Amino acid sequence: VENFNHIISVVVPWWRDDVQAEVDLFEEVAKSIGYGEMPETLPALPPSDTKAHQLLPSFMNLRTVLSGAGADEIMTYSFVSKKDLEHSLSDESKCLQIENPLSSEQDYLRTNMMASHLRVAEKNYQIKQSAGVYEIARVYEKTGKSAAESWKLSIMVWGDDSLLRLKGLIDVVLGSYGTDFDVRRDLNCKLFVPNRSAVIGGGIGSFGQVNP
Repeated sequence: VENFNHIISVVVPWWRDDVQAEVDLFEEVAKSIGYGEMPETLPALPPSDTKAHQLLPSFMNLRTVLSGAGADEIMTYSFVSKKDLEHSLSDESKCLQIENPLSSEQDYLRTNMMASHLRVAEKNYQIKQSAGVYEIARVYEKTGKSAAESWKLSIMVWGDDSLLRLKGLIDVVLGSYGTDFDVRRDLNCKLFVPNRSAVIGGGIGSFGQVNP
């Protein structure tokens, strides 16, 4: 080690091929001084928004509540077809199209989970005529030249008294958070049967009987 006017020049011995970069020298100095002798200083980091992994405990609690209420958790693909968008009345202009889809059934990223869950109900109805399923997953939406990604909860129930059972699961979810949102009838949603749908809390969610 040589010091030239506060500029340190270091020659690495030929047998230390593990020292390749500046950070390796920092590690050697730290080991020479002793890690226990180095001052403890927290880095100056600005406050950050909630990260996805910080939501995981809340998601686990939500899964426990819904599974305890008798619903089954499912996992579906985030990719949907153009026909799926039409069935779920999704706005195609807000959907992200895949440049190289594996098949025509996976042309777009979904903006909601309606089409995916309708397919689950269709495939499982002959096996189980009455059931309730839920999924916590990301949905995607085009915003100008960029895209927005958000977490959503979707619940689907089929069979006898399905709408009442769905409302019961929603009440269980809201009750687990100690909230009591207003529920009002939705008269403008074409996706659901007229007079058989509602909006929760001014727009945080909606539910109803799917219009065939």
